[in-house]
Amino acid sequence: MKKKIILLASLACLMLLAMAAPVFALPPPSPESFTNVVLSLTTNPGTVTTMGTWEYIFHTGGIRDLFGAPWGNSISSTYTGTVVLNTANWVGGLMIFATDTYAAGVINSEASGWYTGLGSYVYNGPTITYTLGTMTGTITSGTSYFGILSHGQVVGTGASGSLRGLKVCGTFTGVAILQGPNEGVILSVGSGIACR
Repeated sequence: MKKKIILLASLACLMLLAMAAPVFALPPPSPESFTNVVLSLTTNPGTVTTMGTWEYIFHTGGIRDLFGAPWGNSISSTYTGTVVLNTANWVGGLMIFATDTYAAGVINSEASGWYTGLGSYVYNGPTITYTLGTMTGTITSGTSYFGILSHGQVVGTGASGSLRGLKVCGTFTGVAILQGPNEGVILSVGSGIACR
């Protein structure tokens, strides 16, 4: 009797493996790589605590527009986060949480990164005319923008619509523009991979 139970259990395991074999044989969904542009504007300065030359900014937030994703441009997007910045040399870190709404659905993401000082950032993407709240302007390809340089990584998950279950990860570089007509806009260019 004990041998029959072991034999039946073994056969059941083999049958499960045989049924699952076609699933295991399917190739994984191919990832889609893309480059997008994110323009952000802080509308809530948050709570700022200063210790010497360091500023700790909690609950900052704002609005943003995303251009160039395979599923289209954003319809509306908001972000909140924390920034730590040394105003003596403009280095520090950031952690941002965003909700980006597209016609196809919503993606929730988080980004972490570093500020690496003041410098010029040459933007080589498409020329973009934007509206962020009451601010309008144009980011022009080939133009050098001066400000606080940044870089980091981002991960996101599709939360609704046809984007539900989509996984996005990537890196970004950019600048918080400090001069000219686009002063105050945070320009980021990201390279990402999206897959299901």
